[in-house]
Amino acid sequence: MAKYEPLKEGDKSIITKQLGRPPRNLIGVAVRCKDGIPQVIVTHPVIFHGEYPEVFPTLYWLSCPRLVKEISRLEGTGAIEEIQDIIFNDPVLKNTLDEVYRIYADQRMALVKNPTLKLLKERHPSQYEVLLHSGVGGIMSQGIKCLHTHFADYLVNKVNPVGFLVAERLGDKINENCHQCVQE
Repeated sequence: MAKYEPLKEGDKSIITKQLGRPPRNLIGVAVRCKDGIPQVIVTHPVIFHGEYPEVFPTLYWLSCPRLVKEISRLEGTGAIEEIQDIIFNDPVLKNTLDEVYRIYADQRMALVKNPTLKLLKERHPSQYEVLLHSGVGGIMSQGIKCLHTHFADYLVNKVNPVGFLVAERLGDKINENCHQCVQE
């Protein structure tokens, strides 16, 4: 089951400010920074457009704008390719990542009620397959496309090797006390 707590008073307003827009399919907060501000949020994996479901595979969403900026900076320096090479050239790390993907899919599936699963399976089998089999952020292949999603998963579950390597590169920046999310 996905790890999260229900929203507290004021969380939705803070998250809206963090994201620069209202959050979609928000169901809770998985991780808070040391100041109690949402850092990783949980989104429901299925969005309905009327009666039509669409899979939204990112379960854990990094909402802290400071960390988003730092990780974007890492991505801009080629860290995705560098980390991908490390992971895919180390059988232990690759196996760990495969297990992380399986757990992530299981946590995501546990949030979807049976009637929705049935509807997806019958009317949108490719969407159902994404929900059932994709890993962190909906990744179905051997690649890594977004360090933010892996880092969010790492903050929640403490296992993701991609997120761990991102944390190593961020160093002390993870714990900087910025209060950026609550400043007017």
